[in-house]
Amino acid sequence: MVLFFLGVTYPEKQLVEEELERDGSHIITNREVHLVSTTEKGCVVYYKDGFEEVYDGCILAVHAPDALRLLGDEATYDEQRILGD
Repeated sequence: MVLFFLGVTYPEKQLVEEELERDGSHIITNREVHLVSTTEKGCVVYYKDGFEEVYDGCILAVHAPDALRLLGDEATYDEQRILGD
């Protein structure tokens, strides 16, 4: 699983990171995400530096407009409806 933080205060972020790390999650920070895409294998995260990674699933902990931007043209009808497009 990958978790993106945008606009979250440090204490909240720190608490979530610590809990996830205790459960064995890998936390990635300071990488700018360009796009998040879904495939039959799961979720592909494309970074601004051209690097990409595949995960079983992704959680976008960002504001709705930012989530829509990250999902791009691949946002489903329900994602667009729920996130406000």
